[in-house]
Amino acid sequence: MTLFGQRMVLHIACVSLVLIGLVNTVPAQTASTGAIAGTVTDPAGAVIPNATVTATDARTGETRTTTTSNTGAYVVSLLNPGTYVLAVTKTGFKRAERPDITVHITETVADNVQMAVGSQNETVSVNDMGELLKTEDSSLGNVVDQRQVANLPLVTRNYQQILGLSPGVSAEIFNAGEIGRGGVDGALVTGGASYSDNNFQMNGVNVNDLQGSGHFSGGVSAPNPDTIEEFKVQTGQYDASFGRNAGANVNVLTKSGTNRWHGSGWEFFRNEAMNANDYFRKQTDQPRAELRQNQFGFTFGGPIVRDKLLFFTSYQGTRQNNGIDPSCSSSVTLPVLTDDRSNAGLAAAVGATTAFGGMDPYTGNPVTAANISPQAAALFNAKLSNGQYLIPNPQVIKTDPATGLPEGFSTYSVACPYHEDQFMVNLDWLQNSKSTFQERFFYADSEATSTLPQTQTVGDQVPGSPSKNPQNFRDFSLSHTYVFTSALVNQAQIGFTRNLAGTNQSFPLKYSDIGVTAPGFDDARANISVLGGFDEGGNGQTTVIAQNNYIFQDTLSWFHGRHSFRFGGNITRSQDNISEFAFAGYTIFLDYPGLMIGDGPFNPYQSVDLAGITQRGYRVWDGSLYAQDDFKVTQRLTLNLGFRYERLGDVGENAGRNANVNPSLVNPNPGAAGSLEGIIVASNFSGQIPDGVTRASNDLAINGDGQNTWNPRIGFAWMLPGSDRFVLRGGYGLYRQRITGQPYFQLETNQPWGQYRAAVGTAGFANPFGPDPGAFPQFFPYSAPVEYLPGQFAATTTLSPFALAQNLRPPLFQQYGLNLQAQITKSTVVQVGYAGSHGTHMLLYNNLNQASAASADNPVRGQTDTTLGNFYARIPYEGFGALYYDQSTGYSWYNALQVSVEHRLSHGLQFLASYTYAKDLTSVWGATTGANGGTQVGDNFNPNRDHGPDIFIRPHRFVLSYVYEIPGFHDHGWASALLSDWKVAGVTTLQSGHLLPALDVNPTNVYTQGYNYDFATMTPGCSLSKGGSVTGRLNGWIDTTCFTSAPPASADGGTGFGNTSLGLFKGPAQASSDLSLIKVFPVRRLSEAANFEFRAEAFNVFNQVNFADPDNVFTDGPSFGTITKTLSNPRILQLALKFSF
Repeated sequence: MTLFGQRMVLHIACVSLVLIGLVNTVPAQTASTGAIAGTVTDPAGAVIPNATVTATDARTGETRTTTTSNTGAYVVSLLNPGTYVLAVTKTGFKRAERPDITVHITETVADNVQMAVGSQNETVSVNDMGELLKTEDSSLGNVVDQRQVANLPLVTRNYQQILGLSPGVSAEIFNAGEIGRGGVDGALVTGGASYSDNNFQMNGVNVNDLQGSGHFSGGVSAPNPDTIEEFKVQTGQYDASFGRNAGANVNVLTKSGTNRWHGSGWEFFRNEAMNANDYFRKQTDQPRAELRQNQFGFTFGGPIVRDKLLFFTSYQGTRQNNGIDPSCSSSVTLPVLTDDRSNAGLAAAVGATTAFGGMDPYTGNPVTAANISPQAAALFNAKLSNGQYLIPNPQVIKTDPATGLPEGFSTYSVACPYHEDQFMVNLDWLQNSKSTFQERFFYADSEATSTLPQTQTVGDQVPGSPSKNPQNFRDFSLSHTYVFTSALVNQAQIGFTRNLAGTNQSFPLKYSDIGVTAPGFDDARANISVLGGFDEGGNGQTTVIAQNNYIFQDTLSWFHGRHSFRFGGNITRSQDNISEFAFAGYTIFLDYPGLMIGDGPFNPYQSVDLAGITQRGYRVWDGSLYAQDDFKVTQRLTLNLGFRYERLGDVGENAGRNANVNPSLVNPNPGAAGSLEGIIVASNFSGQIPDGVTRASNDLAINGDGQNTWNPRIGFAWMLPGSDRFVLRGGYGLYRQRITGQPYFQLETNQPWGQYRAAVGTAGFANPFGPDPGAFPQFFPYSAPVEYLPGQFAATTTLSPFALAQNLRPPLFQQYGLNLQAQITKSTVVQVGYAGSHGTHMLLYNNLNQASAASADNPVRGQTDTTLGNFYARIPYEGFGALYYDQSTGYSWYNALQVSVEHRLSHGLQFLASYTYAKDLTSVWGATTGANGGTQVGDNFNPNRDHGPDIFIRPHRFVLSYVYEIPGFHDHGWASALLSDWKVAGVTTLQSGHLLPALDVNPTNVYTQGYNYDFATMTPGCSLSKGGSVTGRLNGWIDTTCFTSAPPASADGGTGFGNTSLGLFKGPAQASSDLSLIKVFPVRRLSEAANFEFRAEAFNVFNQVNFADPDNVFTDGPSFGTITKTLSNPRILQLALKFSF
């Protein structure tokens, strides 16, 4: 941030503190409550002070009372969301009553009451629907009520799929073929933040995944939709009571008991016989993939003691066999293999010569029966336990359009079994008119077996490497609300959440089975892959990660005059225990000829493994304090003034196993004797520290800068003069992002606890890994490379450590926006607005060990030219392969037009239409706090090399969601029974394609030698665009002949950097519609509310094919520029039967 920016933030902070301090701020609602506010006037419009306002919860009978101030204003705060009866009384006026006021989570309902002159014994009932306009705050987002949750088609019955309905959200079309509950919590971004920047709260308690490692660490709890009362998705500009993350703020409220017995039971059924087939499976004449599912469960609630003790409980079980999910299906490019697996047969399958990505080491050295390595021959002859080849014959043979050569292609589907059992127990105790308690408990256990788990390397999976993935969730909260006075209310809450997730990867092959020499920890975990080809060995990892969060938070609400004050805070103690982590030994080949020969330059291209002690016990304290004043300046203007202090702690390790590398302390010229300078151990490291190693002053192994953050926020809502139909809203604020545990977890690769070894251009397939380093903890000095021939250097080590910058700090987002709401009918509001953000201190991932250019005028360690051979003499830090570095230097600029039309339930129709046009220019494309921050590409010495459009953002996105009760007959005949009580609900999504780069894995780059991706090289003036239909471009989405190898940079075949950049071409657009058709059969003999419900749901009802992005890696050879996968499901049908009372 610039000096001007720092001064501006300080000025805003000071002004906010002064304003807040003058009015002793405290809050009106929390993440699990709402409020009602308004002004009471007489028939002439004059305010009425000291009127009594009573709000009664229609479900539980709980009553809250307050009085109007001398300005006629009132606030009833910290209300549980639901339907309320609002009554206003005052001597000399008739009693005014509104019977159906809906209070939503995190929102303040504006309800102004005009009283009529008369006796209090007379009641005037006002049945209008209240205000649709948001006149009380400036936050962006939408509430999803229980009616929408219950009726909209949810592709895996996961409420999180509704999060994408709001404007300002970027998300993929949700895949009804995903296994279990689907992988939703990491699938959307808002306001220029990343997929890991969202904050999930359930019943007011943080239920986030601190580790942030996707399915490896479990994600976020997902109770079944029949347990959810409603939820709110805030996409930006939320007030000071919310923090932790800078993306979407998702607040979920589960159901409570009522004074009436109520419940439901259901069965949801799927079978592949009702489905369409996947596009690519049809191309290879494969049958529809198996998809068989039963979801069954119940809810039940009511009074234990009427008006005192209420309960709600639920159970849901899911049993599924799934062959559609990406972890259960794959599309693989293969050689033209047959059952002839002799050396001669293998040579014929690969072809005489094949040039991948412009590299052609095989001309003059074709693959023949004589030069196939014994290891490759053994690999292609290896069989699974069922007798099938591990590397199978292709299902179809097609022609590579770029080379004219034949290539094999296969689509695989192996059904993944999945089961889940979840239940919920909620209690409400209305102790008295001043004191209420709420207990909430959610439990879920599941296990999925991924039969074709997503690879961590570069190929597509062949069958034979299943992985079991258990996930367990425990979420508990207990809150106490106490009414001190009608204007002063407190809510205290304690919470505990636990998330346990694991992966148990199986391997069909040992390296020793095929004659490859590997250390013991690599031998049984063989993972072999080919760029653009196959992968065997699954995701390569075995993990067990258990996270515990202990939470205390408190909110105090005080209404005084024109001010609705807010004050509160929380303390969270988090534990992130990694009790098991095992990493495969990866062997990666550039192409099939390289795999077959198994020797020579870059055969294999790279080998990667991890040795060491990988168990970790991470600990962190987070906390916050906030003050907020919603100041009703006039009846038309409300100011939202807030300030939030938040401590976002860095992650320590309780056994002293945090270890880091400080590049400023590393000896760049360690000599033959070697050095340990720059190695940092935590303060609680218990071993002996040799010379050169630095002990940190804390258990973080970084400085711990920036853990204390200061975040002013200001907003306004102004009902424009002359009309009650227009509201102008805007705001500005600072928002911080909690860094997940994943970047800290990368430190486990550092000595003395571990060695991450990445070797480029290894000696051959027979012995691709380094020797077994022995027992840990131990230190390994790094030393200068060996000059084995004049100007030819070999590395003495393959160590490639990960380092966190010493001044690492939480990313900062400045959010700002302005929007206009217009109520065009009694039930319809249109909103048009601008939303923007500027991100700084975002995590940016670099390889600091990029080689410098050497010349006679600028020698580097005596080298006067730049070649592949002297690469290791020109790197900044001798003794390291790469030095991967996470630092807080990334940035982003997000700008969006956001438009929505919301129609509240009227005449049976409810809908929300939203459109977003967004652009996010960033140096950290795709992620801010994920495993590695932003992806490292190209010239690491050029700080703007990665500036461009974020690849996750789809510039245009339109979403329509609706629920419609079809009018029926009202007589008692057969026509009424057949044609009445029908409902239709659906979601339609249309969005443009991603803006994509073209990348290159280039081991001949004289500056990086393939340690990181490069941008591809394109012939100047060549046009990438290709005409024709989408399906006609699957084998050539772009004109790949526009690309060539990187420009020559040395006499020994070395090359330079590519010349392209981000946003080079656009991927396929997406379109999908999901539809529910619902028939209700009332059972009036049981009760007024009893009914059976039959549902027929179609996900992707029009069977629109949504293709994945094309292969955008130049070095992937024949698969470059082709599309071989779909991104969402073909049409899938689901039938359901449900009983409710």
